[in-house]
Amino acid sequence: MKMRYLVFVTLVTIMLTKNAIAQNFPLGAFVGNPDYRSSSETWQKISELGVNTVVQHANPVTKPFIDQYNLDLFAQNEDNANEKITYYSRGYYKKWEAERNIYALLETGIKHEVYPGTEIHKGAVETYLNQTCWTTGNLSEPIPQLIYGPHYRQDKFYRLSLYNTLQIHYNARFKLALTNTNGLNPNTEVCRLSVVLTYRLIVNGEVQNPHVEAPLGNEVTLKVSDFVQNGFIEKIVEYNYPSYFQNTTNPEVEGPVQSDEIVYDDGYPGTGIEFRVNWYGVGKLYVDYVEVYDYDIGRLLIQQSAIVSQEIRNYALGFNNWNNLKYWYAADEPQTLDQYEPMRIVNSILNAPPSYPPLIAAFNPTWDGDMNGDKTISKFIELNQPQKLMVDYYPFWVGKADDYGLYYLRGRLQEAYDASKQRGLFYYVAQGFGELNPQNPSQYKNWRKPNNSQLNASVMLALSHGANGIFFWNYWSYHNARWFDGLVDLYGNPTTLYNYIKNSLAPRLHGILGNTLLNLNYTSDYINYAKLDQFVDFLKIIPNGSDTNWHAGLLVDKNDQINKHFLLVNLNTTSSKTARLSIKNNSDYPNLRVRSFEDQSLDITVYPQNAEVTLPDQTLQAGDGKLYQVAPVVKYGGKLKTSETISQPISLLGELIVESGATLTISANYDIYKNITVNAGGSIIVTEGKQLKFYDGAYLNVNGNLTANGSPTD
Repeated sequence: MKMRYLVFVTLVTIMLTKNAIAQNFPLGAFVGNPDYRSSSETWQKISELGVNTVVQHANPVTKPFIDQYNLDLFAQNEDNANEKITYYSRGYYKKWEAERNIYALLETGIKHEVYPGTEIHKGAVETYLNQTCWTTGNLSEPIPQLIYGPHYRQDKFYRLSLYNTLQIHYNARFKLALTNTNGLNPNTEVCRLSVVLTYRLIVNGEVQNPHVEAPLGNEVTLKVSDFVQNGFIEKIVEYNYPSYFQNTTNPEVEGPVQSDEIVYDDGYPGTGIEFRVNWYGVGKLYVDYVEVYDYDIGRLLIQQSAIVSQEIRNYALGFNNWNNLKYWYAADEPQTLDQYEPMRIVNSILNAPPSYPPLIAAFNPTWDGDMNGDKTISKFIELNQPQKLMVDYYPFWVGKADDYGLYYLRGRLQEAYDASKQRGLFYYVAQGFGELNPQNPSQYKNWRKPNNSQLNASVMLALSHGANGIFFWNYWSYHNARWFDGLVDLYGNPTTLYNYIKNSLAPRLHGILGNTLLNLNYTSDYINYAKLDQFVDFLKIIPNGSDTNWHAGLLVDKNDQINKHFLLVNLNTTSSKTARLSIKNNSDYPNLRVRSFEDQSLDITVYPQNAEVTLPDQTLQAGDGKLYQVAPVVKYGGKLKTSETISQPISLLGELIVESGATLTISANYDIYKNITVNAGGSIIVTEGKQLKFYDGAYLNVNGNLTANGSPTD
């Protein structure tokens, strides 16, 4: 007969580990008003707001304040052309390879004429002098559009403060070659190169013309004599945009078109800039690529790359003692594909050893997530390859209900997660402003300023999609060409939104909510009004009368896939609503703890396995969000309601209570960091050879039964 021993051993363990780096949830604001860079009162109010990051100019005036308040800095340096990082980041350059062999007319990319009624291209992909090209092949009949496209929107003016009234002068450089020229007259015309703008005219919200074509620049006609034997030539078409495209609203960026606007829209699929090659059936023509660049900045990036690289690195070197400088804020809402490549080039220069802080830009994905038929966020990630994605999206439009804007915001946030999940996820820039009508400052135009509930709804929706940083635009109100009403007024006095962030949002994101979210990943699964009354993983939202405007994002612990969470958001921004939730225990553990994280208003056990339990009704205030945990009791604490066996070594990280009628059988080593209480009628059984190790002062309190099976030697 084996003897039974109950041995309590106090263990003192010395552990050598690396010092843990304290994480703070990134919470920031755009504060770049040059008139107040040296104001100590301004910096104190910025700190009191609760932010730990600012987008601001990096210079000797701002550095003492940034150091004093220990703020992370995204440096927005664009005061003059000597600030090389931003200067070169805001040039324009893109190479379009001619050999793209895809029949896709409603997205960006070089296209080719096809045979009528088919998707078969006229021409083919061939290699010439080690270059992959699009060629006329063995054809002899003229091809009016051997290549055309790519159909994409371009900026018309520089988006750089020192150049913001300067129209962009573009160069389109075609690289071509010609063979099979024996016996041809040198003066015979071979092809015509041209640049064409296609757009839609929208008046009072109505499309007047589906597609209008406007030739830009001077066409270039090439003759046989313009080509060289056994080589390529390069020819440039210079162009600017016509005057009627100046100072117009881009509906794809600004939001739904207002009824009183006249818009020349080049962001719709099939519109935008085109580079065309019209072949006259002479010789065999090869087209390698068309590259486009602006003359003032982009040209330098490609023609003087070594000088540009040295200028950028010398400029960055001057900020080596700025320990809080985390990113260079390179561009504000880049909106054209040929701005992404300069940013990528500058970033690669900064990343070369010894490396300097990388670029970041607030990217606006357009109101519906599309530009010229492309998914904007995924295209930006593909071409720009940013280290960190920052997305701004402002859903509170004049004349549109909150539901409308939040619906589109949800779609853009899902796209942001999908595109950035391999790159450290994304920051969300929330709408902390309204745009005032200068002719009637009591009214908003384009965007209305959100109230507390509306702002909260947008932030919670972003968090439920995995955003791991929140920023607010804009801290300051200002009256320039456009009038914006920000978090503080023109004189720096806090507004209602400032106080709400300071007293509510910031404490939550620096507290349990933010600290927990930093350790969670979004799973890409969610529930909204379209998925009610069906389980998504473990969760179901049951229809509850008119209370249907919910969103729940499912999240999981970065280090433990069975520690699941969901962030429930009430998207009704005018009143509190009550959610009816059902939890299914689809785990491998008989006891599943479900609890609300911040207020502890809910803490129940769902048992046994495969059980479905309707939770007590959960009431959330207008626009609010609440984080819940769904995790095994034997790992994360709670009440053990039904008997369970631990068969694999695990750790206990939350206080555990063994309830009456339940038995916890420990058949594997159990590391205990929180207390265990066995209530009367409850039992713990420790099988032979298994150890219970207590850490950090945790203890076992037995009011029921304890059975420790051992042998004379253990």
